[in-house]
Amino acid sequence: MPSKARFLTRSRTRTGIFKVGITGGIGSGKSTVCRMMAEMGFPVLSADEIAKSIQETDPVVRRKVIGLLGSHAYDPDGRLNRGVVANKIFGNARLRRALERIVHPAVRRELGRRSRELLQSGSVVVLIEAALIFESGLYRELDLVVVVDALEDIRLRRLRERDGVGEAEIRGRMASQWPPEKKAGLADIVIGNNGGLDDLRRNVTLLSSLLSALTARS
Repeated sequence: MPSKARFLTRSRTRTGIFKVGITGGIGSGKSTVCRMMAEMGFPVLSADEIAKSIQETDPVVRRKVIGLLGSHAYDPDGRLNRGVVANKIFGNARLRRALERIVHPAVRRELGRRSRELLQSGSVVVLIEAALIFESGLYRELDLVVVVDALEDIRLRRLRERDGVGEAEIRGRMASQWPPEKKAGLADIVIGNNGGLDDLRRNVTLLSSLLSALTARS
């Protein structure tokens, strides 16, 4: 069962689709939770993928990114060079915040547009996966926030196995996000992910049942 729950601490001031944020520290397993929820039939929007798409396709955003980071932020074929971008903002809080001020508003607008499309197609709930739900202020536009949490040593091991990078780089990425305990303290629901996939799936199944019950009454 989710290890913590504080349901609906923000009053709903809108009508429409029920927006659920899924977040957590890097390596916590939030993407795995979203994949499981998608398999159960819940639509999922990835803020990270939307941000990448916007930086490649929105001419205004693209021009601002080049102005901030230089033309090498994009490959010759026009695709965002995520490695170059990461290297430029790694350890540079000023650049990172400037990039976020360019990208985050556009991402929120696109999330709103896609959510409205889902509502028109008959969906009553949408999951929004985003690493920076609290840091970006996106949580203010959501009805429920779920934080996926895991112990630091487990997150480090997962990231080493997944990305093949060293501990120093991983800790640098972690430092660019709020501490997990701060996110957990602001969450409506916290799902612990320190065990295996079977344990996680049981928690996700409970989350699915809860969301179905909440949206049935909305």
